[in-house]
Amino acid sequence: MSHATPSQLITFRELHRRLPLSREWLVAEIRAGRLPHLKAGRTLLFNFEAVKTALAERAAQRPDADN
Repeated sequence: MSHATPSQLITFRELHRRLPLSREWLVAEIRAGRLPHLKAGRTLLFNFEAVKTALAERAAQRPDADN
């Protein structure tokens, strides 16, 4: 597993801007522990590539996912 450098980490606001997903859905997924993130004090930081990978893996596991 590769480690993110500080320049590869983005804030929640940037994550939300980059993904076509609602803020509420993202918050729910983060709270459930299904999106990889780091917590620095009160700030959540994300490696965008790791989040995309996690979402793609979840989509591939869905029974109705397109193959």
